[in-house]
Amino acid sequence: MHILRGIGRLLRRVRVALLALVLASLLAIMIIRLLAPDPDRYFSAHRMIDGGVTLQYRFLTPLHMESRQKYPLVVFLHGSGEIGMDNRRPLAKIGGYFLHLQHRRAYPCFVLVPQCPPDYVWAENNLAGERRYVFEAESEPLRMTHALILALEKQYPIDPARIYLVGFSMGASGVWEMIARHPGYYAAAIPVAGFSSPWTAPRLRHTPVWAFHGAWDNRVPVSESREMAAAMRKAGCPVRYTEYRFTFHTCLGKVLRENDLLSWMFSQ
Repeated sequence: MHILRGIGRLLRRVRVALLALVLASLLAIMIIRLLAPDPDRYFSAHRMIDGGVTLQYRFLTPLHMESRQKYPLVVFLHGSGEIGMDNRRPLAKIGGYFLHLQHRRAYPCFVLVPQCPPDYVWAENNLAGERRYVFEAESEPLRMTHALILALEKQYPIDPARIYLVGFSMGASGVWEMIARHPGYYAAAIPVAGFSSPWTAPRLRHTPVWAFHGAWDNRVPVSESREMAAAMRKAGCPVRYTEYRFTFHTCLGKVLRENDLLSWMFSQ
């Protein structure tokens, strides 16, 4: 009986310790969230209207800007889950990353986050056969995004030789299409888990690409990025490909934890 009572007391202590650990973890998460800058506050809200289509977008300026100096521009294209007109959801995945004080000090830059409106996609494509996506006419939101970049270049001290594209899922498909439609215009691209068109690889010889994909992606086949990377290597294009083992579609978080992601991008 004494042994059973001792075991019971030990189990109660373990439960109390585990509960305290869980509560401490929750408290730490709450404190981090409270102290983290709110992207909705720092990214200014704007809209662009062209031909009856409204493109909402958010824009972040460098923490400090020196006169007569030009800065890079990073453009983030979101996935299908953030399609809408609220001009807030696209910030959820990327806003906090670029507001990180260490990043803002080490890599001062402008950040553009457009929102694809309802009934549109970044990349106009049709399913040919079982899985192959073939890019067709340029979508209105993608065309407007490129036009917006050109307009912002004239309005802000943006370095036209240092404009970078980052995209996740549907946004990654848009990234692949943008660098194919505008060869050499973008300094580098980071497409994450998107559909691609390997036949466009020869057009990408002057655009360094670091592509990412989860090996267990259940929405966009990992073969999309594998085949695109292979086609780029065959065409002599500057490409880097990272594939995460045991990882499904939502691998953007792992990408943003890559230690040399920003240093690689801004060195291009």
